[in-house]
Amino acid sequence: PVLSLAPRRHGHQPNRSTPGEPAPMTIDRIDMRTATDCLRCCVAMVLSMRYEAVRDLDVGDLPRQLSELNEWLDGIGFALACVQATGEGELLHPFYDGPANLWIAGGPTIRGTIHAVLYQGTRLLHDPHVSRAGLLSITSATFIFPINCP
Repeated sequence: PVLSLAPRRHGHQPNRSTPGEPAPMTIDRIDMRTATDCLRCCVAMVLSMRYEAVRDLDVGDLPRQLSELNEWLDGIGFALACVQATGEGELLHPFYDGPANLWIAGGPTIRGTIHAVLYQGTRLLHDPHVSRAGLLSITSATFIFPINCP
């Protein structure tokens, strides 16, 4: 399914489907509330949750954040998988055939920070930073998926 972002109050309209096609799914846009909560925003959007419902992640190194996030996700029936580029490498846009093809891209920004943004397939769906500048390159890809319990 194609996703569009829910409209903003100031006139932004979501993508419309053409006649005869199903209407696109919409998800709520969640913007950063602190200087370091981009991953939390993206997780909330992938899971269609309110920002406040997602665990506040400890600011620090990415492996610790992912460990905390995976622990929290496990408690609600989800897990994550993260693919990291090595050295100075860059990942190409991965193909992910999951629900709505949503995944979280991480990498450096023009602001000199490491940042997380939301992708659908190969399309940047939302950058939670006010600049909307996206990433200079993609150095990690994080996928969230439900845990299948028998």
